[in-house]
Amino acid sequence: MKLMENHNITRCAGLLLIFSALSIWLISIIELVSNEVMLTQNLSMEEVWRYEGALKWWKVVYNTTILPATAILTVSGILTILRPKLLSIFVQKRALGKLEQNIKETL
Repeated sequence: MKLMENHNITRCAGLLLIFSALSIWLISIIELVSNEVMLTQNLSMEEVWRYEGALKWWKVVYNTTILPATAILTVSGILTILRPKLLSIFVQKRALGKLEQNIKETL
């Protein structure tokens, strides 16, 4: 029973990492698009400069920080979800290797 609880906890942690990555990515896309939309409006020159500056800043942050962070969070979430399965595969492979070695030693 405790093993099943651990699988549920790791699954929830993995889903939380993936959800966080998607949330960060979505918020940044919304900011980029809203700044682009604002530049299509009838604005004063100061407002245009402000939105252009914000758009440039968001593009830099998106490419240098948000994309790598969301990729890391997504991969971490997927690996966290798959961890119990991957761990069992490695444990089985190791056990089979030891069994094979024991059989060879006895023969």
